[in-house]
Amino acid sequence: MQNERSSEVVVFGGANGTSLVLLGLKEYQDIHLSAVVSMSDSGRSSRIVREELKQLPVADILRVLMALSKYDFDLLKEIFYKKRFETEDKLNGLNIGSLMIALSANYCGDLVSTIDALGKIFEIHGKVFPATLDMTDLNVELSDGTQIHGEGEIDEPHNRKEGLLIQRAWLERSGRLYDGAKKAITSADVIVIGPGDLYTSNIASLLADGTYEAIAQSHAKILYFAGNKYSLSGEYAPQNLSARVEALEKYLPRKLDVVVYNDHILSQDEQSHYEEKEWGVLSFDVENLPSHRVFGFDVEKSGGGIDHHALGKRLYDIIREKI
Repeated sequence: MQNERSSEVVVFGGANGTSLVLLGLKEYQDIHLSAVVSMSDSGRSSRIVREELKQLPVADILRVLMALSKYDFDLLKEIFYKKRFETEDKLNGLNIGSLMIALSANYCGDLVSTIDALGKIFEIHGKVFPATLDMTDLNVELSDGTQIHGEGEIDEPHNRKEGLLIQRAWLERSGRLYDGAKKAITSADVIVIGPGDLYTSNIASLLADGTYEAIAQSHAKILYFAGNKYSLSGEYAPQNLSARVEALEKYLPRKLDVVVYNDHILSQDEQSHYEEKEWGVLSFDVENLPSHRVFGFDVEKSGGGIDHHALGKRLYDIIREKI
């Protein structure tokens, strides 16, 4: 990769984590961003869009478009994402942005054209691609053989049992990698995965048929950002860094080139905030990753969560080979 030209960066995932990476990296003019977004979401707004509007889930697409916009992300999120219908009918709980995308896609019969049109309206810095245009469902199998069907149930399992881990993940009604996403992947200089939920966000975005092969064809360096927290009531994912790396690499054609994590040490107030949010802190067993290039940076913002400006600067320096 030559530092004299722009770097082609493809970010995999969906929802909050991917948005933070895009918010941080869009500040740099020599980074050309593409996002490949998981399309297997089945919770809340996405369930309504899938079942009632017969359209692919678009909530994560919406968040990524807003993150890449030149307009204020928090303002867009307040208008299009946070405000939800409060009605007695089937649209109860749906946000206006997801409704707008789904109805537009149904009207013109083309989700990609709708995404491109909204991208122009939001004046985004980059491109947004659905991982697949096929209707799929995320499935996982746990270490005791139990199978869980649907992203919503995987993300927030009922009757959660301690001590179990996800052993494998796959898409039911397997979808084909969207051609636009394939072209972005094969021409990428760097692929960024994370942060976010390991299975319902990161790995889910890698499961469409052809994704593994497209990454194999690319010469991209693969970077994983693990963040530092996880939901105590969420998916059955490992709680230490090395196990997350091992799980992620099962779905990649080669090992990760760079692993980055948030090494912030929580203050007492921040610890209380994490406990209130029911967040756990990952164990960063870097000693168990001797063959990986690993960086720990403090990218925590005041009050908890990731500072996208700090994250973007650290990722930029790695992408542009400044460190």
